Amino acid sequence: LVTAGGSTVTSDPITLTVAAANTSAARLTNLATRATSLSGANALVPGFVINGTGTKRVLLRNVGPTLTGFGLTGLLADPQLTLKRYDSATSAYVDVATNDNWGTTTALTTLVNTTASVGAFPLTAGSNDSSLLIDLAPGQYSAGTGGANNGTGIALLEVYDAGTATPTARLSNTATRGYVGTGGDIIIAGFVVSGPGPKTFLVRAVGPTLLGGSFNLSDAVVDPYLKIYRGDTLLRENDDWDSPAAAQPALRAAALQVGAFALRETRGDNPATGLDAALLITLPPGGYTAQMSGLDGLTGIGLVEVYEVP
Repeated sequence: LVTAGGSTVTSDPITLTVAAANTSAARLTNLATRATSLSGANALVPGFVINGTGTKRVLLRNVGPTLTGFGLTGLLADPQLTLKRYDSATSAYVDVATNDNWGTTTALTTLVNTTASVGAFPLTAGSNDSSLLIDLAPGQYSAGTGGANNGTGIALLEVYDAGTATPTARLSNTATRGYVGTGGDIIIAGFVVSGPGPKTFLVRAVGPTLLGGSFNLSDAVVDPYLKIYRGDTLLRENDDWDSPAAAQPALRAAALQVGAFALRETRGDNPATGLDAALLITLPPGGYTAQMSGLDGLTGIGLVEVYEVP
């Protein structure tokens, strides 16, 4: 119906057919998170999930000393790396592999060649950075990190899809828990989307939900802020996941679809709920960063998550 000047005209009928989009072949290929690694429960902890069949070759790195070449100071002097896999039978994580100094790796040549093939910068010869190259079956993994002798400092945690063949197993989501500081000490999680085609992701910066339930982290950041960049271009940002309210159904549905835990919702008697940040975003192939800070300089433990949405 077209109405103008008090008169209405009805058009002829036209049928519009909307076809379903083709399934995207884009996938998540790596995650790199830079943040301050503290000691004990406040150490940086990256986690990731492998779905599919067969095995997936993964390159893991915990980098500190080599970052001096990028002009950074206050680095973690002796990073360590312990890979764990979740055992559903015991409901606990069990050790899979560990590394202290990357240069002690048995298959060092293969490690160096793989580092180059995935586009990662080389580690400084003789440095105390740590690295693992390993074939993993589908499952849920956690890479325990920290510094020798409870050392602290800035570290870069990296998880690379190092497979060379057409993948039957794939990284489907990644997450990093760590300390959210201010300025250069916020959590910066970089991730790469490989094509062809765009892919939809659920990206979350979680703090308040960590205060209760099974997490029970009393020092979680109470009001995180999430920004997603491509290069220097800000694509999207979010403060509270339940605002605007119109976005809640899609965020809940996506979390349920990918198996993510539910975020706390706003209640009148507890204004600290509903303050986690989350976005659904469709991205073409390329490199991106998800930056997690605390609103108005708030600090504490936070969790950055990036999920592929089928």
